[in-house]
Amino acid sequence: MNDRTEHIRTRAFFLWENQTGRNWRDSGSNWLEAEAALNQEADRGQDEALHAIELYNFYMGDERPGERFATVRVGPFQVSLTPDYDERVARMGRHATKTISYALDGEDGEDGEYKMQVTHTARRIGGWEVTAIATCSDMDAQSLLAGEPISDGGVWDLCALLTFITGRRVSIDGQLERFNPNKYGVHACTPTESLWAAAVAWENRNAIVSKDLIYALLMHNEALSQAMLQISAALNNTALNILIDRMAGDTIPVAKEAKLALKSGVVAAVDACEMLTNEQKRGFRALLGSKVDQGLGSMADRTQSLLIKLGIVGDRRSEEVDRRIKFLNKARNDLTHKGEPPHFKDLTPEQSMRYTLAIVTGVIPVITNCALGQVLGFMPKGVGSLSQNPRDAIAFFLEGSWQGWRLELLDFESWFYGDGGELSSDTE
Repeated sequence: MNDRTEHIRTRAFFLWENQTGRNWRDSGSNWLEAEAALNQEADRGQDEALHAIELYNFYMGDERPGERFATVRVGPFQVSLTPDYDERVARMGRHATKTISYALDGEDGEDGEYKMQVTHTARRIGGWEVTAIATCSDMDAQSLLAGEPISDGGVWDLCALLTFITGRRVSIDGQLERFNPNKYGVHACTPTESLWAAAVAWENRNAIVSKDLIYALLMHNEALSQAMLQISAALNNTALNILIDRMAGDTIPVAKEAKLALKSGVVAAVDACEMLTNEQKRGFRALLGSKVDQGLGSMADRTQSLLIKLGIVGDRRSEEVDRRIKFLNKARNDLTHKGEPPHFKDLTPEQSMRYTLAIVTGVIPVITNCALGQVLGFMPKGVGSLSQNPRDAIAFFLEGSWQGWRLELLDFESWFYGDGGELSSDTE
């Protein structure tokens, strides 16, 4: 049996179960009915009228969860993990990881002391695996999150939301060559509740449209599969800029009418300047008008305003937080305009590079996760709670650490392969 036939057989099982409301394994003599449906679908090859979509690389953890989590309705779709999910996930790509756990070392767990255990898992190169099937009775739904609405039954939106939620590119056949299956980010929720989070996000996807945040979501998702620092930075920076423009607001509010009046006055002053050519006047009108639209706050002020709204930093300014907000903005500016990693004041080139990598691949994506997750209806004590409790981003701005890595004090090898991230005795 080739892979394609195996996929078709899996689809037939799900379709039969969805149509009859029965589990073929528990249906007694009716298993023959399921087998007949399966064989009919396999012989048919690929019947588009069945509206079954194979989802590649949808990840909910290394082991298939219980049925309550493994089969969930998301909008018009019934999404179900494949029966052989565990085997397929084991062939997917995986980053090298470091896991820290604590266990009692006493006999039977009594009267012992907690000892830290550090486990390293090697990187694994993988490919595309069908890990879930989405079925629906019709294809009338539109996708709203593709820049312009498209009549595809909602498949684009389903993949976009699952990608955002899992931090891994979820795609369908015919689109796989566009993406890198071995590069991914972090979950926006506890992995087991990914489908529940998708159901909540689907019901709130209109908010992404109404708040003009579609391209923040698209840029964030696109960055997940990029390996080059500058490309990842360009995409993540664009997503963050959109969030700041749409969500941060003016740090010193100015009425819309006052801005319009000021722009009119600026245009009149520029036009009245006889020493400027027409081309120069056009340039100054655009430049000064744009500055009026931006408002009075600096980019650092507006960034802090967004971070305060998301609960990542407090509303009281501190020297350390201000310093790292400046680092974030300098990294964005230098990578965008120069294409080279920045050198931060009072840091060595190596320390600057550690900060840059943390900002581009970690801090900005987590900020975006938090902001978009909030719009999609995720809650600090409910579905999507990981995105709404951004502890790593909070620690970055307060302490200069990222996932336990003390960026100014430890090189990567010492942190990743060391004793859990604690400072060694010879570290100054």
